[in-house]
Amino acid sequence: MSTFPFTTNGAEQFFSALYQLSEDALQEEIMLVQQDFKAWIAQHFVLSEEQQVYLAGLSQNFAQSAGALTASAMSYRLPVILIKPEGNSGQLRKGKLVDTKNNIVIQHAEDQDEASGEVIFTISY
Repeated sequence: MSTFPFTTNGAEQFFSALYQLSEDALQEEIMLVQQDFKAWIAQHFVLSEEQQVYLAGLSQNFAQSAGALTASAMSYRLPVILIKPEGNSGQLRKGKLVDTKNNIVIQHAEDQDEASGEVIFTISY
């Protein structure tokens, strides 16, 4: 897969391309995002030097949680949304906040899973 801009539109394009993969290829990506969220982001998105530094500084707890949330959405090909202001690309300030929300609901009945919802990563300054 090619790399995509680390923007709202870039993330949308990335997940659209990702969900075109075969089930086996998608399962490989799910495994990778669970194992190392930071490396997975760096592999698939074009990041400025400042963004690379910020990504490297994310706590292990946050990275593991973000990887698990992303993997859950990917398992059912549900939306993973990045909301990021375009004007602050590459500009990092002390007040930067990365917020995660999800409303994924998974139901299992009669040997079949049904899932709905999305994961949203919001970056604010």
